Amino acid sequence: MTYDWASLRDRSAVVEKRFPLEVLTPLMMHGSRRSQAESRPPSFKGVFRYWWRAIQPANLEGEALFQGEAKRFGAVESSQARKSPVRILFNPVRTEVSDQAQLLPHRGSRSPNVSAISPGTTLELVACLPRRYKSEMAWVSALLRLTLVLSGFGQRSRRGAGALQYKDFRWADRSEMVATLVDLLERLGVRHVFRLPQEEGRDLVLERSDLSFDRWRSDLFPPASLAGVDRLSPRIFGGRRRGL
Repeated sequence: MTYDWASLRDRSAVVEKRFPLEVLTPLMMHGSRRSQAESRPPSFKGVFRYWWRAIQPANLEGEALFQGEAKRFGAVESSQARKSPVRILFNPVRTEVSDQAQLLPHRGSRSPNVSAISPGTTLELVACLPRRYKSEMAWVSALLRLTLVLSGFGQRSRRGAGALQYKDFRWADRSEMVATLVDLLERLGVRHVFRLPQEEGRDLVLERSDLSFDRWRSDLFPPASLAGVDRLSPRIFGGRRRGL
């Protein structure tokens, strides 16, 4: 007996999109066992959720922001409780390694070592949606790709660790990378939130046009945690060293 596998696949109750990735810098991500580094879907999904919120217009706040986030990523509030339609998986399902990396490389031999997924490791991230939500795959794909440009994952991601290369990104120069960012922001419907400072001769990739630094700082940091935040900039997006 033979099967029409292509036809059977088309009848699946789930639609998916695959993202082949390569680890560029040590990925220090862990579950309950600190001695084993692993690719954890909840950790990745949390970063994607963060960046969805970070790119929303400043006038989208309060209940409207909460409902938009709950619709896409789920919520536990009794009045809005729902499960996210988006599911993140990895192929293989669980990537575990016990390689070691310096947590604080600038300290040299004094740096503690932690388990990490080594540079050069290949991963495949799979985004899944129930077929009835297949029209939502466009924004899911755009958000995942945008996050892979802007963010790292795991410990010390704000200092360059956990950088992943999406293998479909092939940029010859900075202008091609910026063009990709602009295209993704347009697909997500938030292009109007940003401007391109390099058009004004300034060495920034993207800059929010609707949010002052003081407003950004007060939104993301409670007053008690503001010491030293002035050295950060919410305006710089891109690269592997970020202020977020």
